Amino acid sequence: MAQDQQQITDALYLGNLDPKVNKRILYDICIQAGPVASVNIPESKDDNRPRFGFCHYQSVESAKYAHSLFQNTVMLYGRTMRVDYSPQGNPEGKSTSYLTAKGDSPKAAAPLGAVAAAGGGFMLKRKNRNVDMTLPAPI
Repeated sequence: MAQDQQQITDALYLGNLDPKVNKRILYDICIQAGPVASVNIPESKDDNRPRFGFCHYQSVESAKYAHSLFQNTVMLYGRTMRVDYSPQGNPEGKSTSYLTAKGDSPKAAAPLGAVAAAGGGFMLKRKNRNVDMTLPAPI
């Protein structure tokens, strides 16, 4: 669906994810754009298909910023992450209050470099430059 036809919400669909991507990796990426309410990766029985997840931000403004920041710029384990607005989110103009963090979400934001340390590697493509932040696998 084209962006101009999408309803802008406080949640993003994150697609084309490698099976090695977990909730912590997505959280560490998403927190760079604004306060995150929750991150979810539905379980899949087919390990050969790319996975997908959702990030619910605490505001529509943060989701808009994340959408523009991450669109075609985040590569995880050799796959460019797809970013779209999720119809599961609250639409623009409808306020939502998030008072507590869910389950295992971290209490503090990690610095950008912590994404690689927390779960593997990623690459941001910016202004015709690739910045590889892949770390070797833990021993």
